[in-house]
Amino acid sequence: MAPKTRFSEAMARYCEEAWARYGVPKGDIFGPSRTSRHYHARRHVWAKMREELGMSYPQIARATGSYDHTTVLHAVRALRGDAAIDRKRERQAASYKRMRVDRISVEQVRISIEG
Repeated sequence: MAPKTRFSEAMARYCEEAWARYGVPKGDIFGPSRTSRHYHARRHVWAKMREELGMSYPQIARATGSYDHTTVLHAVRALRGDAAIDRKRERQAASYKRMRVDRISVEQVRISIEG
């Protein structure tokens, strides 16, 4: 498969994913809108291009319109940061849950000893 065809198919797939996830029409993802939905859809596509196609930030910026490569860089980093924060929150929740279970177990032992 020619590289241009592979790129076009990948872009279509990424835009379809962004449309399904954020509700932004495919033709509007790279438009001038600065709404949160559009921003999240754009950074989703940019991150996919970076991770799956291995494109550089300047290449992604050129391929998707009149964006500066630092705009793409910050958006992709923000997406990674959000994912890291989500993972941290999941670990904290699991830790709190374990602490609660441990505390309940101690209370149950104390009640059975005292009772």
